[in-house]
Amino acid sequence: MKRLLLLSVLLLALLAALVLIIPRFISHTEELVFEPPVEVPAAEEEALPVFSLKDDLPGVYALTALFSDELRLTESELSVLRERGIPLTLTIRDDGTVSLLIFDMQTELRADFDAMFFLADGHPYPFFFQDGSLTVWDSGSRAVFVKII
Repeated sequence: MKRLLLLSVLLLALLAALVLIIPRFISHTEELVFEPPVEVPAAEEEALPVFSLKDDLPGVYALTALFSDELRLTESELSVLRERGIPLTLTIRDDGTVSLLIFDMQTELRADFDAMFFLADGHPYPFFFQDGSLTVWDSGSRAVFVKII
């Protein structure tokens, strides 16, 4: 009888092990089913508006701020220079040519309206344009221009 009781307990312990412990070690995997993306017909695609700067960018701009690590010129400081007749302008033409006139130094640049940068001697100067304000970056400095014409 003790033997039967011992066998029953052993079977019960084995059954408990099978039910409680073994499922933790068995990993459950599912087959991956590849579902190809649903293609939307061209007519149903939502078109994102793309604005061309070629129409908005050309004009004459006045330098209103200049920031670098060692120099900060604000609108009030630069307006004093402009009032004294010192040119601080950037002229962008429809054909993509750009003239930068600062003091007595004139630099010719080329504009890439789509890539949003000016190019001078192979060096690109990225810019940002919003609401008539143009910001141009050069390494650690940036110049802010406002459209006047």
